[in-house]
Amino acid sequence: MAQALLILLMVSQGTAVDVWTGGDDELTQRFAHALRAATHHIPPSDNDRQIRALVEQIEPLRSRRLRVVVSFERNGRHIGTSRCTAREDDLSLCVARASAAAKRLLVKIR
Repeated sequence: MAQALLILLMVSQGTAVDVWTGGDDELTQRFAHALRAATHHIPPSDNDRQIRALVEQIEPLRSRRLRVVVSFERNGRHIGTSRCTAREDDLSLCVARASAAAKRLLVKIR
């Protein structure tokens, strides 16, 4: 219940990064939730330039590693991609990388 309230609060405040998922598995959903939390503080710009971050389904690789791909777009056009490979315990590194990419892309379009 508390998580649902937090997500509603983040959506109602409006952010510069709109996070979507390309997979419905638990790991992809958890990653997307963490990315929303990491980017919710980025306010929309005056000209309402919002970007969409699409978290593709997280793929397992050999040796218990995972591949995370986040594609960014604005107005339906691809503007960047964040790729990361990590163990499940270290997915926060991938969240940080995708969040940093979102910030860089927002600076370019402001």
